[in-house]
Amino acid sequence: MKDEAVAAPVGAGAERRTFARRALRNTAFLLLPGGKTLEVRTFDISAGGMGILVDVNPPRGATFSIRVSLPLKIRGYDTFESRVQVMQSVYGSAEGHFKVGLRFIDLEASAVVAIAGFMS
Repeated sequence: MKDEAVAAPVGAGAERRTFARRALRNTAFLLLPGGKTLEVRTFDISAGGMGILVDVNPPRGATFSIRVSLPLKIRGYDTFESRVQVMQSVYGSAEGHFKVGLRFIDLEASAVVAIAGFMS
């Protein structure tokens, strides 16, 4: 199955996504206060944020940093760090982990370029 960007749904009761998403099955690292690092799995990404699978349930509104490597067709991998905020967290019984929706905070220009390259 080919990874494709998914347009945001429109209408009453639709999820409030503003950006197209693309599947991203990769490892990322949460950079937590006190220097602690937590390895997580990613499941999708967009220009506005990303989804991760994690063993713990972070509170809505929590902020921390994440380090992500994006596979790019031409240049191999492009790694960036960004501050993120937890927008939602639900337990996914099929995955056996919490599915956490993160919003990027003040995404640097180089990260915007990397995400755009991955999305295209």
